[in-house]
Amino acid sequence: HEHGYLQQRERERVVREVRAILQNMALDLVRERVPEDQRSAVVDQIQRREVDPYSAAERMLQDALGVVDFKP
Repeated sequence: HEHGYLQQRERERVVREVRAILQNMALDLVRERVPEDQRSAVVDQIQRREVDPYSAAERMLQDALGVVDFKP
């Protein structure tokens, strides 16, 4: 019983670790492949309420990955 509990906790820890690594890798890709002026312009659009943060992030990730239609 306790062994199963410990295995489950370890699995959850590993899932969190992989998720954090993927988030960092995606952010690094955007920083490397999307020019700073474009990223700044997107932030301005969000501030002006011209685009929502989720759509903006999706668009930047599309640009970074070079894909046309990305649906998370």
